[in-house]
Amino acid sequence: FAVGLQTSGVSAIDSDAQTVTATATASDGQSMTLAAGGTLNVALGTDPVSALVVAGTTVEVGRFTMQAKYEGLDFNYFGFQLASPGGGVVGNQDELTTLYLYEEGGSEALGSVAMTGANATITPADMTMDVNDETTYVVKAVFSSLGDASPASSGAGLRVALTNIDVDGTSTGSSSVTVNGLGSNFNTFSVFKSVPTITVYDSDGSDVITGNDTFSLMKFSVTADGAGPVGLY
Repeated sequence: FAVGLQTSGVSAIDSDAQTVTATATASDGQSMTLAAGGTLNVALGTDPVSALVVAGTTVEVGRFTMQAKYEGLDFNYFGFQLASPGGGVVGNQDELTTLYLYEEGGSEALGSVAMTGANATITPADMTMDVNDETTYVVKAVFSSLGDASPASSGAGLRVALTNIDVDGTSTGSSSVTVNGLGSNFNTFSVFKSVPTITVYDSDGSDVITGNDTFSLMKFSVTADGAGPVGLY
């Protein structure tokens, strides 16, 4: 609904009880929505893309943007779940040690949780959003080391999903907050003891295939990660 002003409805009298001819501009007013509580809109990012991860490192595994509508919001906790990868060996919580939640550009985590199962909850301290604020957040994971004593498996992959956000509205009388945009997984990350870097070089065009001979078709280099050697097959 909207509350507006019509010029025919304006009358005024000054301090001497004289009628005043008022000059007013008609307006329908701003549109307002009557709701039991606010709305939190969540949009999952397409970055970071799926990747291979070196064991024992901390990697960004997802990001999402939140927008507070109709009222300010107080955040109680964020629920995450580990899901099967988009392909390859299926991993589980053994592949991770910790999940962290950051505000984009922030240097200190808003909260963290040790991974002991497929479901995990991060409870941030004093996390709020003002009405109409829009902010992007980053999820980072610490991947387990690989070794004889580690339950993690080389090549195992997983995806992290943001499944629940528990949030309260700050307006007086707010009874509930509607959360939109949950339920999808972030991209796939697979852990290895070492991950090579492959660089493909542009052809200089000097080789022209003219008959039965040996010619250069492609030039590339392979560099092993500092975590350890890699094999080429």
